[in-house]
Amino acid sequence: VQRVLGELASAPMARLTIRHAPGLEASGQAEELRAWLVSHALDADRILLRPDLAARQAIQLDVVAPQGR
Repeated sequence: VQRVLGELASAPMARLTIRHAPGLEASGQAEELRAWLVSHALDADRILLRPDLAARQAIQLDVVAPQGR
């Protein structure tokens, strides 16, 4: 998480995707992580939740920088 926060701090236009498995438990964990990040000053608009991992797969954090410009 520290690495991701550092990447986001150095790239103000970048966004974070929290990828998680389907289901209530995984979704709840992703939402909890999102809330924690927002409470630590990360803009909620920079965070996307995506339930596209296989069941029981651990949460993945992907920093995505904008293309072009």
